[in-house]
Amino acid sequence: MYPPIFVLCGIAGNWIDRALNSRSVVVGKVKPAIAAAMAVTLSVIFLAAETCYRFPNYIAYFNGIVRPAKAYRHLVDSSLDWGQDLPSLAHYISSRCSDYACYLAYYGTASPAYYGISAEPIYTEAAVRTLTFSADHAKELLGQFLHEQSDYDPDVVVSRQDGDRVVFTVVKKTDFLRLRPGVYFVSATLLQPVTPAARDAIGPWNLRLEQEYQKGCALVAPLLSDDIATRSAALAKYRPETWRGVIQDYGYLRFYRLAAFLRHREPDDQVNYSILVYRLNEDDLSRALNGPPAELGPDVLGQAN
Repeated sequence: MYPPIFVLCGIAGNWIDRALNSRSVVVGKVKPAIAAAMAVTLSVIFLAAETCYRFPNYIAYFNGIVRPAKAYRHLVDSSLDWGQDLPSLAHYISSRCSDYACYLAYYGTASPAYYGISAEPIYTEAAVRTLTFSADHAKELLGQFLHEQSDYDPDVVVSRQDGDRVVFTVVKKTDFLRLRPGVYFVSATLLQPVTPAARDAIGPWNLRLEQEYQKGCALVAPLLSDDIATRSAALAKYRPETWRGVIQDYGYLRFYRLAAFLRHREPDDQVNYSILVYRLNEDDLSRALNGPPAELGPDVLGQAN
């Protein structure tokens, strides 16, 4: 787009210059060239003022008609959110949210941990892990791991002997598998399921996704229990890799059901317009995850197939 625009700007500038230097006079009217020159001058002044005013949010800036705070309802991805605001998010959390549980759904390739962002990922990561230790030091090494990785449950461990080694399967504590009340940070591009990041959830939340989500809820429910025996029996029921796939799919669908709920309310705040901030209490989460779906639109993916 840019090369033709630059050519047209040059042509327009040349036309204005030639017309302004012309001695022709239109009696009783302002010459079109003078009007055009004034319009261009005012536009440049307005652009300069707008550029200064929107600093440093040039990627998230939309246009002079749509307010940046509403831009996420029109366009996302490269038009708004490339994952550029992790430094600003780190400052926001440290200055405003230090006393709250924070969750993050981030669209981008940078590492939130690199910027010291103290927010749990909304997608559950490494919920189930397999550890293999020498039988001579298995218990000692397991204890060391559980001490260093305090998000894993020391009371729910499945073990099996494999020759001279012991294989342990561990699972995160329920508090790290559930979503709790707190502050939720959602990249604008992830809130609107229109990019490949949405995978099978492209488009509105629909009946197909709702059915898959309910199946996932039923499968994961025992691991979300507060009863140790129930969790241990569930962990031993399937292979670790099976559980990892089940929990990953459940977390993915859980987020997009939550996103469907959030699309029907205004964010409580924004971080440079590209990351939306929602403060959710227990009732909000219950309605979003367990209540009737906030929307049941057409299955865009199903129609395409």
